[in-house]
This record gives sequence, C-alpha cells and structure tokens, in this order.
Amino acid sequence: VFYAAFHSVSAFCNAGFALWPANLMTFDRQPLVLGTVAALVVLGGLGFTVLIDLGAWIARRRVGDLPPRFSRLALHTRMVVLTSAVLLLVGAAGFLACEWNGTLAGYGWGHRVSNALFHSAITRTAGFNAIDMGKVGEPGLLLTIGLMFIGASPGSTGGGIKTTTLVVLIAAIRALAANRDAVHVLGRSLAARVVKTALVLFALGTTAVFLGTLALSILEPQIPALKLVFEVVSALGTVGLSTGITSGLCPASKLVLCLLMFIGRVGPVT
Repeated sequence: VFYAAFHSVSAFCNAGFALWPANLMTFDRQPLVLGTVAALVVLGGLGFTVLIDLGAWIARRRVGDLPPRFSRLALHTRMVVLTSAVLLLVGAAGFLACEWNGTLAGYGWGHRVSNALFHSAITRTAGFNAIDMGKVGEPGLLLTIGLMFIGASPGSTGGGIKTTTLVVLIAAIRALAANRDAVHVLGRSLAARVVKTALVLFALGTTAVFLGTLALSILEPQIPALKLVFEVVSALGTVGLSTGITSGLCPASKLVLCLLMFIGRVGPVT
C-alpha cells in the first residue's frame, strides 16, 4: 500500500521518483501498471484549472444542465486537452517508428504500443522510465528532447515551455503565413500580449538550453553532445530522465543542472 501511494503521488506530481533501482523497467510488460501511472502523469500535467473546468463540465452534463458540446469548455481547457492528446499520440507513434527495431524490438505488438504510449506520456516532465534510456537511439532521443522541451500545461505539476505556448506559436506562424494581423485559436482571437509572452518563453527556453549545453560541453568534453543536450532539456523541463550520465558528471556540471532545474520550475518569465 505504501509503494502504491508513493508512486501515485510521484506520478500525479510529475516527480518521476521510483523506489526501485531500475525505476519502472520491471513493469515493462504490465500495461495496467504503466497505464495507471501514465494516466496520473497526464492528469497532473493538465493543470488544476483544466481539471476543475472538466469536472464542472462533466457534472453539469450528468444532471442534464449542459448540452454535450466540447466548445462549452473554456478556451484554455480546450487548447490544453486537444494539444495534450495530439502530443501523446504523435509522441507514441514517433517513438514506435524510432525504436521499433531498437529498445522495443523484444516486445510483442501490445507491449510495444503500451511502452510507446507510456514513454510519450512520461517524457512531458514525469521522469519515469520503463525502458533503458541509455539504449535509445539518436532519433528516439531527439524526439524525447522535443517532448521534454514542450512539457506540460500552465498551472500544472509539470515544467517545460507549456503546451499552450506551442499552440500560440503555431497559430502565430499560420497567421504570418496567411498575412493576417490577428492570431486565432479554435475560433477565438488572441491578445497581442499572449503571443508576445509565448515568443518570450520560447526564446528564453532555447537560450537556456543553448547556454546550458555550452557549459556542459566545456565541463564534460568526453560526453557526446546529444546526451548533454538531453540532460540539459531534461533538467530545464524538470523531467528527470537521463541516458545514464548524471552520476558521472563533475560537481560543476551538476550545479549547472541544478540552476536549470530551478529556472525550469519557477519559469523563465518569472
């Protein structure tokens, strides 16, 4: 019971701490365990505002006080839910493609899909792992870096630049390509300040990744650059995943990661 409670809290709070030396790798063929942990991670990553809005919407639907229309939810809630769902599915499909003949090669179809979905869910700041990250190929690491950089949603227990920032940036690019002044998301126009904030978050996030990677490259010249980038993005996104190099880093490198984790937790804009 204690182990169940500990890992439930660790999952919902996107902490990623496990009480086994191999993290959750011993459960790689147990979809129920992986699915439960992934569901808690996703719920924690949605944000408390979104959970409250969804709860109220479901409650009102059950008593017949509200038509079953997704558009009745707040714009923020719709953005977060849709983006999280797309990232979960795209991340899982991408990881399947990258690691089909790699770390997933020894599994059947069902276990490959469950492990890919689990990996896609936990890379968005949870930090659990059911497969050996040290054996993941470069394409899989690059995909994971992208998911970790995006992270969870505003007001959640996760880090990253946030899902809503990604949506606003994509909407701004579409508006620019169509030569429109107004930026629209799901039929609603966004204030200029929202777009500027998203651009600032992205710029500060990429700057932190560049400077952190540069610092680690100077301090750890013997480690491949991709693994250093992975470590930096994992720290900035408060994810906690590693390819296995963390324990071998020098004290100065660990202090750099500490600083990145602190920045990632309080937020670059703060």
